[in-house]
Amino acid sequence: MFDGVVEQALGLGIEGATFITAYPQRDALRSAEAIKPGSRLDEQMARLVAVRDGVKLVLAGTVSSAGAGYAMSVRAIDAADGKVVALAEGTAADKGAVLTAVGKMATELRQDLGDATAGGADAGRETFTAGSLEAARAYVLAQELAVGGKFSEAITHYQEAVQRDPNFGRAYSGWAVSARALGRASESEELYKKAISLTERMTEREKYRTLGGYYLGPGANDEQAITNYRALVERYPSDEVGWNNLGVAYFNTLDFKRAQENGRRALEIYPNARNRTNLALYAMYASDFDAAATEARAAIAAQPRDMAYLPLAVAAAIGSKPDEATRAYEEMSKTGPRGFATAGMGRADLAIYHGNFESAAAQLREGADADARANQPAQQAQKLVALAEVALATGAPARAGPDLRAALALSTSEAVVIPAGRALIALGQETEARKLAQRLEAEVQKRRRAFGAILVAEIALKQGRLIEAIDALTAARSLADLWLVRFTLGRVYIEAGRFAEGLAEMEACLSRRGEAAAVFLNDVPTLRYLVPVSYWMARAQDGLGQADSAAKGYQSYLELRGNVAGDPLAADARKRLAPR
Repeated sequence: MFDGVVEQALGLGIEGATFITAYPQRDALRSAEAIKPGSRLDEQMARLVAVRDGVKLVLAGTVSSAGAGYAMSVRAIDAADGKVVALAEGTAADKGAVLTAVGKMATELRQDLGDATAGGADAGRETFTAGSLEAARAYVLAQELAVGGKFSEAITHYQEAVQRDPNFGRAYSGWAVSARALGRASESEELYKKAISLTERMTEREKYRTLGGYYLGPGANDEQAITNYRALVERYPSDEVGWNNLGVAYFNTLDFKRAQENGRRALEIYPNARNRTNLALYAMYASDFDAAATEARAAIAAQPRDMAYLPLAVAAAIGSKPDEATRAYEEMSKTGPRGFATAGMGRADLAIYHGNFESAAAQLREGADADARANQPAQQAQKLVALAEVALATGAPARAGPDLRAALALSTSEAVVIPAGRALIALGQETEARKLAQRLEAEVQKRRRAFGAILVAEIALKQGRLIEAIDALTAARSLADLWLVRFTLGRVYIEAGRFAEGLAEMEACLSRRGEAAAVFLNDVPTLRYLVPVSYWMARAQDGLGQADSAAKGYQSYLELRGNVAGDPLAADARKRLAPR
């Protein structure tokens, strides 16, 4: 019953000190396995792990029966020399009093370690707020499963935790995170609202973390997330979660430099696979593919996490090594349900990139069916909308409609709404596309509003209102300088005969091709969006009289799309290459 619970409660309690961050037990166990396979994390091994991983102190404790209750003790030990630097003892009349006793012991340790704020009326509060040990134990199990990417299994235990204690706020927020990871956005939003209603029962750190998770997730307010996490790391400068999520918030605003800076701060505190994976992804989006691959390999060596393989796949694909990219996706598929679903999308994306639409369609259909069985609606919707894109690209628009409707019924994320809206415009259904744009334009998040403006511009372009399209995209760029905004603006400029401006936008798209690798910034592959850049660059160069460069661009496009029946850009490229 106490396994894992006391450790988590003590760790949370000790983190009430602003200068202390508890090293996650999962990482300690992983290091222990690396030092001596099959070993237990006893005091001696904990010291070895601490020295190896740069942790200063080890907490070693005991829980023993004392009549009808329990006696507990914990020592803070210098990892290097084994000297005891702090000691706390406590008793609990029964198991229901254990968590409170652990909180008081944590307060004593904080006082001994120099935390002048420990004690007083809040003594013992900085620990689990679960109503029972059973609820706390279910929460611990859920956390362990979620960290391992087993989100469906984690949710089962989060549900048990809130059934045992309906006011266990952190269990609701953990459940919300796992639901969001599985693409269940509506469920995640409702759970976050419940968690936020219970923040009065949380520690200060947990309030920051819960609110920050909401802002980064269903709240979609990146600026507020930055403010929240800045406050967290200013108050708790050793908080690895705060630094990591501050990096994520900056990433969401397309500030990849600050994302990398804050991600590296998190890595300095805990050099674990998750933080390395994030750094690899930031480098990928910043188009630094060598750095991305290096960090990804280091992350995989520490722990083969699903998204660590994406930078490897993208770097290989960009480097014209499709077999290596495919192997990276194959390895990703072995990491769990999310990795399996993302890898399926990645392989199909590669097939589309290389013009193998028939193979891509088969993979997407099979993958969408698998996502439906696994209850992963977000992944399913993205595959369905990609199927609609394939239908349009191969001159079969009649096949696009059913998949578009199914995708939009499953997800309202921009990764579905934007390609679906563009497809609807191509099908002549501008009214439906306008409705999608209006929903995005009503959002708080600037990035979503910028995506909405893309659809507005696409409609204007289709109807020949080019100046309106330029105005919409220029305004969108001031909200969020998205790759897809640049690409669409470049197309509009070229259609308007503004070839110099169009070429500048296409050159920007090429230099920022890391963003196109997952154009909706959700780590789902979209390298296929890069292919038309060569055609549009050639159009701009043609208009500027740069005939040789234009010919190379048209030929580059035809190398990937020349054998695709029904591709209008390929037909136009061949026409423009013909002797005049």
